[in-house]
Order: sequence, then structure tokens, then C-alpha cells
Amino acid sequence: PYLAVQGGKDQVLRLLDRTHLGGVGGELQKLSLNQGQLVSSPAVWHDPGGGDPNGNNDWVFVDTARTTIGYHIVTNGNGTTTLQESWRISTGGSSPIVAGGVLFLANSGGVQALDPHTGKSLWSSSQPSAGGNIGGNHWQSPIVANGRLYIADQSAKVACYALPAQ
Repeated sequence: PYLAVQGGKDQVLRLLDRTHLGGVGGELQKLSLNQGQLVSSPAVWHDPGGGDPNGNNDWVFVDTARTTIGYHIVTNGNGTTTLQESWRISTGGSSPIVAGGVLFLANSGGVQALDPHTGKSLWSSSQPSAGGNIGGNHWQSPIVANGRLYIADQSAKVACYALPAQ
């Protein structure tokens, strides 16, 4: 189905059918996050290596100030689509992004790379080998271009992270 995910300051995440918008209350699913306001955009990812024979290989990632949640988008045999929570970590941040099969999020002073399937930390800018953390962050989102991750901080400084040259 044509889907959309919408959340807001009311701490509710809504799964919508884009072919039946209009009016109030027509959600396919309504989830109370109870983890603070949702003031950033969710990230959506199609897992190209996903092995679900039913085609349920799509994900939604949501950040609040206190938590990050990974939802698997599942359509059952009756055609009903829902968001199923796969993992939750007690680290929040700005709008998450997915690049190269890695989930990135920025929070106050740092950037993290997570496994999108499990939420397990793969890398953090706080590691000594990363070159250091960024300054304060107030909803700035990372971007990835040409294999490099860029993030601005509140001091108008831009940090760039990349894998070491091979």
C-alpha cells in the first residue's frame, strides 16, 4: 500500500494509507510513544538484503529526545499493514538517516552509527579513533554524500567523518 508515517508533539506515531487521506482519525495504526515529543522526521529504509519471503523488508526509524525506535513494516496475509517494534534504545537525537545500510543519528555532542536491524552501536564519534565529538546539537541532522558523513553543530562548525583510506 501507499503508506506515510506521521508523528508530532502529541507523542503519537501514525501509520497512514496515502490513498485514503482526508478527515481525522483514518489511521491504519496509532502508536503512543510515551518517550517525549516527536519533533524530527522519521527515516524509512527498504532493506535490499532483507530475506523475508513475504516482502516485509521495510523499516521506519523514529527519534525523540529520549529514545530511538526501530519499527519493521509488516503486511500480513489479510493485507493489514502495521508497524512492529523490533528494538528500542535509550538514546535519542535528531532526524535519523540511513546510508549504506547503516542508521546514523546525531545527539547533543555526538554522532552514532547503528545496525538498523538491532539498534546495536557500530561506531560513535566519541571513540578516540573518530577524531572527536561535535559541539552542541539542537535537531541538526547528519547528511551523507560521497561516503562521508557531515554534521553541523550549534557553533556553526561542520564535522566530516569518513572511513580511513584503504
